[in-house]
Amino acid sequence: MALHRYRVIDAYTLEELTRRYIGSDARGRIRLLKLLDKVSTIPQPLKLRAAKDRHVEVREWLARYGQLEQRPQTWVNGDYQKETNDEQVVSTLMNDPDPFVRACLRENTNISVFRFSWDWDGTKALRAFQMSSHLERLALMRNESACKWLFQNILNENSTPLELQPKERRELAWAAIGGKALKNLRDDEKAEIFSTTTQGEWRRGILWHCTEEDHKTIDRALGDPDDSCRTVAHSKFNPGRYVAKTWGLVVRHPAKMHRYEELALKVVYEKPDIPALNGLAHNALLTVATLEKVRDILDEHKSIDAYTAKQTIDKIAKASDPNDPYKFQSIGLEGMVSRIVMKVVRNIFR
Repeated sequence: MALHRYRVIDAYTLEELTRRYIGSDARGRIRLLKLLDKVSTIPQPLKLRAAKDRHVEVREWLARYGQLEQRPQTWVNGDYQKETNDEQVVSTLMNDPDPFVRACLRENTNISVFRFSWDWDGTKALRAFQMSSHLERLALMRNESACKWLFQNILNENSTPLELQPKERRELAWAAIGGKALKNLRDDEKAEIFSTTTQGEWRRGILWHCTEEDHKTIDRALGDPDDSCRTVAHSKFNPGRYVAKTWGLVVRHPAKMHRYEELALKVVYEKPDIPALNGLAHNALLTVATLEKVRDILDEHKSIDAYTAKQTIDKIAKASDPNDPYKFQSIGLEGMVSRIVMKVVRNIFR
């Protein structure tokens, strides 16, 4: 496949791009910048031109999505070599007359000063936070590389390092929950943040970013005092997490998996904890036997989620193989793996 025309930029193609840029309106300029960003990189002179563009939309796009780097030197063949960097471009955007453009810069993970992936102690994040206005901080919380330290100090109302007013903290908390950085964190990091978060609605927001694989976070939320947190946690409860402790028994008795689920969910059944059962009604990782019990309890308490449990059972029935006598009657990963294990065991001892 032939290289794109702008894959290699020289004096001739740079002049062509500059004339094309000048002759375009705001949308055309953004389309050109997107194209260059995709096929190679935006040439330095064009970045500088875009950073000073009279159209605020162009400056906004460059600040939020542009591949901007501030490293002035690089290590090459045992020696430091000067390289073209975007320090002047970033500086121009940092001092842009439009406050929204300056805020967009905080959301760009390509800029080293706003990249917090390895900021374990929060030193870098605190410095960036202190040098930003409230609007810029809201953008900073949507930065995909936002670190655990920032979340812990914003979602904990008793935290003092950031010196936030209650209204500011609330807005920043929802900005953090609405961003993508929480989803990118490891399970143990989410669990730590969850443990220090003071508001139930914020803890529920953390659970929105969890999957059934985030065992540590979900385990802590199963007994949360907030009803909505328990509902979300039980909707993502993974029975395989507990069944794995008795894996040998499960291999021998796959049809009795619901017994081990009942042991894990004993507290929920005994109360009964209606918010938790409402969450289980949405959980397609459970067996049909467990879901039928959930449905019956919810039906006794006149809960609308009894019908949801019935829908989940129907969903599992459609996904199951009717010709497989060893089916687990669940559509989770553990169910599929266990069916495979049973088939292997059956073939070995045939």
